[in-house]
Amino acid sequence: MLTISDFDGEYWIYFIVLLSVLAFIDRYAIAQNSSTIRKNFYSAMFWFTFSMIFCLFLKFLSFQNIIEEDHSMDFCTAYLIELSLSIDNVFVFIMIFEKLKISKEKQYLILKVGMISAVIMRLIMILFATQLIQRFTGIFYIFGFILIMSAIHIAMSSIVANHKYDVKKKKTPFYYKFFVSSKSHKLVRKVDDTFGSNRNKLALVLVEKADILFAIDSIPAVLSVTQDSFIVFTSNMLSIAFLRSLFFCVSHSMQSYQYLKYGIVLILCFIGVKLILLPQHILIPTTFSLGFILVVIVGSVLLSKIHKISHGKKST
Repeated sequence: MLTISDFDGEYWIYFIVLLSVLAFIDRYAIAQNSSTIRKNFYSAMFWFTFSMIFCLFLKFLSFQNIIEEDHSMDFCTAYLIELSLSIDNVFVFIMIFEKLKISKEKQYLILKVGMISAVIMRLIMILFATQLIQRFTGIFYIFGFILIMSAIHIAMSSIVANHKYDVKKKKTPFYYKFFVSSKSHKLVRKVDDTFGSNRNKLALVLVEKADILFAIDSIPAVLSVTQDSFIVFTSNMLSIAFLRSLFFCVSHSMQSYQYLKYGIVLILCFIGVKLILLPQHILIPTTFSLGFILVVIVGSVLLSKIHKISHGKKST
């Protein structure tokens, strides 16, 4: 076996072919190469519906004893983890496109091209990660540490971003220079010096770089739920397809959900601890993980809405 999986190579081929067909249908029949909110909402629902059908298909395979283990719950949890962690990715995309002043039409094209390369890059990273697990179980400690440090990084960079400081009066907080170099800041820091004549190509390069950086977080996170590389790969790909379509639906209002970042921090810390406990044979049930993530995401959204409403009342 090249990788840890209950699924034979034919399942991989079928999924990639089906994914390509669905992407073709999405582009020419649903989203129609458009950046409008309405069409991309239909596109996002198209991908989400297919993801749920795929989950039922996994349930059917185990029910018919075609596959020994039921992976449907693992897929749902992994898919939800990918969606929640990719929210930060959307924030970065917004910053890149705003900084480079990329038009809505070009944003759509860049995200679609980026999706194709993301499939290839993440497949390589998933195969590499599962190979490491086969040879070195201690890699879970490293993955767990990476996720916890990422959580601290996101939390501190958010605090720094919201902190009012005066450079001229040298009132910059001591932790600013360390934590301000978060993923989003690193990705856009060089933009001012490299506008050049072709901003679209630069935006594509930055989007690709963002995909690689966030894959370093998301893939280890999913490995805390399942080490089956087929489930890791399918949940990655379907979440990417969903979020690329959802981007145009939520980009105009992402700043309203300011507590989502802190929800991501909680999820990353939880998954990091879960990974560290795995080599000790201390397993947190998948159902508990799924419930925890759902509660955190819904709670973050509700808190953001409540804060927005209360802040609006105060301003009036």
